[in-house]
Amino acid sequence: MAKDPVCGMIVSEKSALTAQIEGRQFYFCSSNCMNTFANPEKELSKLKKRMYIAASGALVLAILRGHCIYD
Repeated sequence: MAKDPVCGMIVSEKSALTAQIEGRQFYFCSSNCMNTFANPEKELSKLKKRMYIAASGALVLAILRGHCIYD
């Protein structure tokens, strides 16, 4: 048994997807986890975009709430 380094799921070494990176063998539960591990910059870009969208929404709500309090 092995642990997926991305999501932490326990996987069977026989049926898991594998990748050898810098001489180390890694086991993954899915191709999504394997791609995330291989391309962390892409995942970081997605997370930044989500954070900006959430922050923008929070700012809009704060502005709207401020206007409602003083009206």
